[in-house]
Amino acid sequence: MMQQLERGCPGCEEVLSASVTAQVSGESVKSCPKCSTDVGIHVFYSFEDFGWRRCGEHQYIQSWCSSRRKSADGHPAPKHRCEQQ
Repeated sequence: MMQQLERGCPGCEEVLSASVTAQVSGESVKSCPKCSTDVGIHVFYSFEDFGWRRCGEHQYIQSWCSSRRKSADGHPAPKHRCEQQ
C-alpha cells in the first residue's frame, strides 16, 4: 500500500498534521493539526484553548484544540487519560 504524502502549509511549508508554535503580537500560539489539515493552512489558537494532560511525572499540552477533542455528536471526549493507566 502506498503511503499518502503529508500536505504542507502553503504559508510556511511545514507539515499541516504537526503542531507548530509561533509568537503573534507577543502571545504564544499553537496550531491545531486537525483544524489545519481540514482547512489546508495552519490554524493557530492560544495555548489555553488546548488544555493539558499528565502522563506519569510529565505534563504535556494537548495536540488538538479542545473543540476537536469532542466527538462529532457533541458529547465530551472519552474520559480516558494517561494517568488512568
